[in-house]
Amino acid sequence: MIYNWTKKDSDLAELEGWNLFQCEGSRDGILQLQAIDEMENILDDIEAWKLVANGNKPHHLNAIGELKKHNPQEYHRVINSCKNFRDTLKLIVKFNVK
Repeated sequence: MIYNWTKKDSDLAELEGWNLFQCEGSRDGILQLQAIDEMENILDDIEAWKLVANGNKPHHLNAIGELKKHNPQEYHRVINSCKNFRDTLKLIVKFNVK
């Protein structure tokens, strides 16, 4: 699979405590957004999802775009992680969620 996830994107994501990972054989899909367990600035995957879903930096937007293309189930998990209704509405408009 060819991803549009650059080393710069990866480096910026890692500074925030998350990244996109290839998880071959996972029932949750091959491309996943996960917290980096060894980093202490993000507690878990759901916190990482919220950070990215609410983010507006290019690497946040690129991560969302890559998930939408390569793992729609994970994309919806990330978008739906925003429990604040107003934030969810913004995301629906921002990413044209269907």
